[in-house]
Amino acid sequence: MKLLFLFGDAAVGKMTVGQELAKITDLRLFHNHMTIEPVIEIFGYFTPKR
Repeated sequence: MKLLFLFGDAAVGKMTVGQELAKITDLRLFHNHMTIEPVIEIFGYFTPKR
């Protein structure tokens, strides 16, 4: 199994780089939206109370 992590500051193009890598390699892209968005649908979006 091959595993590649892309990390960096917010909004620097990590997903764009991941999508391009998936196009030119046999790697698949698993990005954070695939885990966050279904959870928001089930539990809703909330701001923790102080």
